[in-house]
Amino acid sequence: MWAFNRVHIILASEASNRALHLGIRYTAQHQAFGTTLAYKQRIQNFIAECVAEIESLWQTIRYAAWLTDTGQDFGVTANIVKYLGERVASNVADKVLRIHSGASYRESKEVSQIYRDMHALRLLDSTDEIQQFAIARDTFRQVGVKIEP
Repeated sequence: MWAFNRVHIILASEASNRALHLGIRYTAQHQAFGTTLAYKQRIQNFIAECVAEIESLWQTIRYAAWLTDTGQDFGVTANIVKYLGERVASNVADKVLRIHSGASYRESKEVSQIYRDMHALRLLDSTDEIQQFAIARDTFRQVGVKIEP
């Protein structure tokens, strides 16, 4: 099961990075209303949100790895990483797809595929609600409270 979760995390983090790269490249190369898209405040905000989400995910992944390496309980953090990884990838793909909104199908085909893949990934092993329950269960367990779905 841990290997399957690692695959989810790797796929999600790589998809996030790829979608962000495509969004940055697109906004740097395309123009609207006489200026490059990268100069538009809303586009800058989308890119900044994507960068912040991806960096937050990577910091959480590093923390989970540190807990594992030092022999500490990493259960809660592992569930958080899985939950965040899939959500971040979906959010980034969504924002980049919105940036490509006026582009032809050919230009946004890869972003569309990332978007679809990340939404499917969120349903494969467990839904967001299952991950949220696992996080809450492990969190409450730390204070001696046992919850059930």
